[in-house]
Amino acid sequence: PQTREHFDICRLLGIRKGMVVVTKSDLVEREMLELVRMEVQDFVGGSFLDGAPIVAVSSRTGEGLDLLRTELRRLGGEAPMRPTEIPFRLPVDRAFVMKGFGTVVTGTLISGRIRREQEVGVFPLGRRVRVRGIEVHNQPTESAIAGQRTAVNLAGIEAQELSRGMMLGPPGMFEATTRLDVTVSLLPSARPLKTRAQVHFHCWTAEMIVEVVLLEGKELSPSVRGYAQLRLKEPSLLLPGDRFIIRQLSPVVTMGGGVILDNRPT
Repeated sequence: PQTREHFDICRLLGIRKGMVVVTKSDLVEREMLELVRMEVQDFVGGSFLDGAPIVAVSSRTGEGLDLLRTELRRLGGEAPMRPTEIPFRLPVDRAFVMKGFGTVVTGTLISGRIRREQEVGVFPLGRRVRVRGIEVHNQPTESAIAGQRTAVNLAGIEAQELSRGMMLGPPGMFEATTRLDVTVSLLPSARPLKTRAQVHFHCWTAEMIVEVVLLEGKELSPSVRGYAQLRLKEPSLLLPGDRFIIRQLSPVVTMGGGVILDNRPT
């Protein structure tokens, strides 16, 4: 069930390429392994994984791991570069104190470039801080570019003031928002979504409860796409084009997702 849910999430997020890995291959006979391959091919047919490599591996015997590494390198080489010449954004996934350095945040730079000694804004706090140092894959560097896992040493703010879901960006350029106009699509397995319903909202590293106000009718049916306004409980720096996932309040299962159209609706 978790694999199926993650597959749905990948499609909702617009993932375009991938591969399938069948684990614990040493526990079954070859005939069963081939049957699993056929079932997987049927399951992913018509999706972004249609025709993708299916690699069977065993962590116990090591079988298939070399092929897995080869396919991962190939996919990585085919991935398009993220935009580096637009304003940077770094969603914070961790904030902590490193002895001898002070406050450090980590995240994956989703756009632009960030440099050492640069002044950056912390959203939604509206604080201006200085980049004291940068590391990419545990190596000090003068700058980091979009797509890289990045650790940023910040001067002028305490780690306890920061939390997962916050965003670093150019100071004075962006404003955090509490309302978003969006398109939203429901999975075939989802319950109907009623206007004014509350759902779990996930975008980049931000997670919060939002109220959904449908703009076309009072209910959105499964497998249908519609327009809505999301009213956030907490301000966040989110921009048009950002994709998001929504999950039921209870039980917490994925309902659907969508794309932000306007982050400053009137």
